[in-house]
Amino acid sequence: MKRPKLTSFMLMAGILSIVPSFGQTDKNEWRLAVDVLKDKDTSKGKEWAANLLVDSQNYEKDAYVQNVLGIAFLHGLGVKADTTRAISYFKESGAMGYSQAYHNLGMYYKYATGGKQDFEKAYEAFKNGADAGNPNNCYNCGFMLYKGLGCQQNYEAAIDQFLRAADHNHASAMFMLGLCYRNGFGVEADTTIANIYLRNAAELGSTDAMEEMQKETPEYSSTIREAYIDDIIDVSSEMPTIVSYVPKQDISGTYNGVLATYDWSGMYLQSETPLSISMEANKDSLRGLWIQGADSIAFSARIDSDGAIRFNNTIADLYDRYSNSFMSKYLFEHVNLNYVSDIITGELRLYSLSEMEPERPMSISLRKKEEDAADEKYTKLYAYSSPSSNQISLKFELEEAVSVVSVSFYSRTGMNVANYKYGKLSAGENILTVSPDIPDGYYTITVVAGNNHLSTIIVK
Repeated sequence: MKRPKLTSFMLMAGILSIVPSFGQTDKNEWRLAVDVLKDKDTSKGKEWAANLLVDSQNYEKDAYVQNVLGIAFLHGLGVKADTTRAISYFKESGAMGYSQAYHNLGMYYKYATGGKQDFEKAYEAFKNGADAGNPNNCYNCGFMLYKGLGCQQNYEAAIDQFLRAADHNHASAMFMLGLCYRNGFGVEADTTIANIYLRNAAELGSTDAMEEMQKETPEYSSTIREAYIDDIIDVSSEMPTIVSYVPKQDISGTYNGVLATYDWSGMYLQSETPLSISMEANKDSLRGLWIQGADSIAFSARIDSDGAIRFNNTIADLYDRYSNSFMSKYLFEHVNLNYVSDIITGELRLYSLSEMEPERPMSISLRKKEEDAADEKYTKLYAYSSPSSNQISLKFELEEAVSVVSVSFYSRTGMNVANYKYGKLSAGENILTVSPDIPDGYYTITVVAGNNHLSTIIVK
């Protein structure tokens, strides 16, 4: 689901490709002006073309020309860029019946920079265009509903819009339908139907669909196992509601636990990643290190009176299933924090700088590390990879017996790729043998045995 490249050229190529008939009146100059703005004709300048079209609307308004002028003022084609006038032209064009203008208006609001991004207005514009039957607007309206951008999140309503766009062979809509059926979002999961939509989308040129078909597992699977940290950390199967509360006390220290990621509805737990946060508080400010899987992120933040930790321009490259490089830039916005008796729960808010939209719902569950934890005598985890088999042997020592042990493997991008859970282990030296079904590469292995947290790196 990569964000489209919103260049002037692509907008012009996609929107001005067909010039409609303008009725009985001779409108040859109108057509010439449009060609000049498209760079298809260089006999006149863009300023001439834009001024001619502006003047023409004083005598006879035309929905298509209103849309062209919206694009011209949005991108400064022959005129000084003026978003206020661009928005006015798009709205009037749409109201006059040119539904593609609603798409252009929605895309402006969805990706506007400088604090002008407005998902609610974007959704309203796409919805107006979808009500008029425009397939591009149907797709984008469905996309907003799928993620809950500017509207109440609703998979079923999103599917209805995707279906309307798919009837017009809209590749991206077919890709989204494939995702819905593959994951069981808004419909009963059905791999056969999912593959039909994904293949159709791929045949229409969707690289997202091609990539999705290469992935062995969907985003959500009921068989996904949690990255257990210890028996104290309780991770909800649905996105929990967090009541913000930070006491008037020093919350400095190291906290260990889990970062849980949910689907867009917050109903399905998609993944868990070990999380450790070391922070030092000074009045209402925080500084520290956020260790998420194999990623370490230094941060500074402030604690607001509403119990939220608001990060100060903290940006990190993190794993993204839908990125070509599998890494995307994320802005850490805030955590709605609840702190009670050394237990932290919180709702993490990330903003994708690559997609220019909020990330999925995330929650954190952490417990403060005991002061004497540094004195524990386990110190090292040794991992040995067999060159002749898929087996990996883990060797470590425990000061005392434990009732449960979990082993987790993480790729170098921080993606949890394998989990194992074992019963009671005795004090002293222990050896565990695992056979992870993962490709050769560089991995971080984490072993959690009671209060013992061990980690090492291995090249398989």
